[in-house]
Amino acid sequence: MAANYLERYVYQYGDKTFTQMPPNVVDDLIFAMLAYLDYDRLPAGMHRLADLAGEETVQAAVSARAWAPEKYGQLLRALALSPRFSGVRWHRHRERLDDIAMEQFGAVTLEWAPQTYFLAYRGTNSTVAGWKEDLNMGYQPAVPAQRAAVRYLRETRAALPGRYMIGGHSKGGNLAVYAALHSAPALTEDLVQIFNFDGPGFLPDPVADKRYDALAARITKLVPTGSVVGLLLEHHQDYAVVASDSVSFWQHDPFNWRIHGTDFEYRPQTDAAAQFTQATFTAWLDGLSTAERAAILASLFTVADAGQADTMAELRHLTPDRVRAFYHAARTLPTESRAVWKKSAHSLWHALRWK
Repeated sequence: MAANYLERYVYQYGDKTFTQMPPNVVDDLIFAMLAYLDYDRLPAGMHRLADLAGEETVQAAVSARAWAPEKYGQLLRALALSPRFSGVRWHRHRERLDDIAMEQFGAVTLEWAPQTYFLAYRGTNSTVAGWKEDLNMGYQPAVPAQRAAVRYLRETRAALPGRYMIGGHSKGGNLAVYAALHSAPALTEDLVQIFNFDGPGFLPDPVADKRYDALAARITKLVPTGSVVGLLLEHHQDYAVVASDSVSFWQHDPFNWRIHGTDFEYRPQTDAAAQFTQATFTAWLDGLSTAERAAILASLFTVADAGQADTMAELRHLTPDRVRAFYHAARTLPTESRAVWKKSAHSLWHALRWK
């Protein structure tokens, strides 16, 4: 099994309180990863990480639907017993899943010192709705979770005055940056830091780009050397590259990002495969209009919906009935949809040949 660098970090430095050793970027990633936990499964009366100490059944329940349950269990055990993290309290956990609106949103606010908070946005989970929303970022100026992120920041700052950092992993990092870019200046001018841990970028937007430039000094983005997700729609180059023990897409898993002392191990640039993927995807999208991107996704969702699956795991489970449903849905797509798919395939082939 691959190393769990976040757990190792907690065991090495967890005896130091935040007063003794102020938060660093590794702490910030840990806070961001806590957004994936299922706080609705907590028994009444649990409000701090210390409350999870020795509660292995509860630890398993809240991390069961996270994307790496075993690693989360290891991390939670370490956090709950450490003087550094045991006093962290959570507030205002919010979660929304809407298959019709294609929205998957989650957030939680972590208080690590009195009136000092890390507002953590959740990344994509295993739901089909969540993955649909991610794909919609390729043509929609704003998806429902991004609008929800702005509301959550506004309402949380009104309910809990104090000092704030915000961030997230994967789509959660995108939501954090989006919320900062699209909130009233009064809500963001005193944000301490904004973290995007291997989350995608945005479609071009001149107004948002100017706002980004104003906040750039407080935006920290990290991607692994083989990043795929974090380089999608990324038009800025002000990100740092961290080493990972994993390969290819699996480097998206931050538990495998290498840590040296109280910081990550950095590399001068992403690897050749990541650069190729970013350039190819960008060239492919540039070859399609917004309407064509929308049509491609609409037809893709039509075929996926024929499988009657709620999660990606179910969708990948190719039973004979599901395969027949996919085939029938694809065969009955309108002629214009198939024409757009043909152009899309040609655009992708051109992008691959050009690179």
